[in-house]
Amino acid sequence: MTSYSIALFLHVLSAIGFFVALALEWAGLRRARGIGIASMVVVLLSGFFMARAAWHHAVWIEITLATLVVIIAAGLTMRTPRLLTLSLSLRSALTVGIVFLMTVKPTLSDSLTAIAVAAIIGAISAVPVRFARSQA
Repeated sequence: MTSYSIALFLHVLSAIGFFVALALEWAGLRRARGIGIASMVVVLLSGFFMARAAWHHAVWIEITLATLVVIIAAGLTMRTPRLLTLSLSLRSALTVGIVFLMTVKPTLSDSLTAIAVAAIIGAISAVPVRFARSQA
């Protein structure tokens, strides 16, 4: 067991915690923000350690960090009822995009494309869908 493997475990566990916090927010439990904040802190600390220990200047890490800034900003600023659904959709989709980057470790253009697609999916999924009743 190495310090890297422990950091990896904490990183994955805190990422799961962040997804749990997002799910609890979707369920309407606004007090879940504490779980999300604590998870994000552990994700960042363990991620910095692993990046420094093994990955150095991989471009997907830089894109991931920029995306984390967007996720944090959306979580802190988009708190009104009208923007909350967009915030949750965007943060959820971008977090899935980050998981893609961490597992695939793509090039710069592929990383940017993946995060752009995630952002578009997040934004579109926040648009309310209204079904018209059929006139039979």
